[in-house]
Amino acid sequence: MTQSGTIARNTAVLFAGKLAALACSLLLVRLLTREMGVLGFGAYVVALVYAQLFGLAADLGVNVIVLKRLATPQRDDSQWVGMALGLRLVTVALFVLGAAAIAPVMGYDAPMRRAILAALLATAVQGVNSLFVVVLQARLQSHHSALAEVAGRLTTLGLSFAVLRAGGGVVAVLLAQAAGAGIQLGWTGLAAVRIVRWARLWQPGQWRGTLAQALPVGISTVLGFIYFKADTLLLSRLRFATPGSYRRAVLQLAWKLVRQSAKHCTHPRFVLALWQGYGAGLRGKSGRAR
Repeated sequence: MTQSGTIARNTAVLFAGKLAALACSLLLVRLLTREMGVLGFGAYVVALVYAQLFGLAADLGVNVIVLKRLATPQRDDSQWVGMALGLRLVTVALFVLGAAAIAPVMGYDAPMRRAILAALLATAVQGVNSLFVVVLQARLQSHHSALAEVAGRLTTLGLSFAVLRAGGGVVAVLLAQAAGAGIQLGWTGLAAVRIVRWARLWQPGQWRGTLAQALPVGISTVLGFIYFKADTLLLSRLRFATPGSYRRAVLQLAWKLVRQSAKHCTHPRFVLALWQGYGAGLRGKSGRAR
């Protein structure tokens, strides 16, 4: 297949994959808001935002450097990918451990800390997966990452439905999300290793030079995330005078989540219609975090 044909195929599969993944995400949100109630869904959102903040920090902008470096195949690609993968494993481990240590200092109670630990597990898996996705993008094999994302979202949706029906709570749903991320990681990892095999992982001498190039990108990404998501963490630490005020705060967070999803959908009215459906479920249930 010619390069133009490959690009056209990747574009079509990516577009279809993103729409399918978005549909799965909307169905998941609808399921969670109906089954978990306001407090349960609020705990789920807070745990995810907390974990994602540290997950983005663990990237340190390395993905951009990897994409740029692998765009043109070279003889030392296996060494370079091995170096980047080793660096990613180290940074993910350090940031996840740091996030777990900081959670008690933030004043979260024991159930919330357990939810954060489960969210950190999912975020750690997604952090490693993102590197494989970049390798596939650089070699015009993005259809693998798109199909893997759909498989992961479907796994998360199915497992979440099962654990909620079995009486599980926030932690169980987040573990289901980690399982979905694991499916996605397995798919993209196998696809990436067939394209570029990685060599030695431990290359601290090369890590310093890579980080020097990547840090400005990483810092800007983290600051952008904080700008849009800091209110979620701040609201989670406030003490509301009435349950109604807490409900309104969580509804605002849920609406922001759907609104951000709508930006990536070609039919925002469809998204808003779904929101009206599960928004009614939110307003009618209080629920509690488990």
